[in-house]
Amino acid sequence: FFLSGLVEIPADIIPFVLLNRFGRRPMIVLHYVLGGLLCMATAAVPLGKFAHEWPIVVLAMCGKYIAQVCWGIVYLYTSELFPTVIRSVALSFACSMARIGSMTAPFIAYLAEIDPILPIFVFGTITFVVGLQTILLPETNKKKLPDTLVEGEMFLKRNNPFKFC
Repeated sequence: FFLSGLVEIPADIIPFVLLNRFGRRPMIVLHYVLGGLLCMATAAVPLGKFAHEWPIVVLAMCGKYIAQVCWGIVYLYTSELFPTVIRSVALSFACSMARIGSMTAPFIAYLAEIDPILPIFVFGTITFVVGLQTILLPETNKKKLPDTLVEGEMFLKRNNPFKFC
């Protein structure tokens, strides 16, 4: 438990220094993709081959760092993505969807009855796919945030990384 708590200290400080320098989207994409890969790497480590299962502990602590970073960035980024007139409602909706994800987690964990590696692989795959999907979102760093729905549509058109979307 000590290591898990210790990992949260840099996870709460370092990303916010990097967010203004590199932007919200690149940071969250990097962390989601890396988090997904770490989960899948954890699933690939054979049990019982290493003393104290140290590779799993190292990967788990790196994953804990990534999860804490993503949790911090996602609230900031989500609130910046929506125009002021619907920002609180949109953030509330996003939080509700996160709670639905939390409610499904025990069912995914139950997949360990089929194969012990399956839950961590499913969580890693979901995280990796979310990271790839986040590439489609606009960058909000150092941009004037929209106040109205019309400004929000214009913001997306101006800042869309892929013009076909």
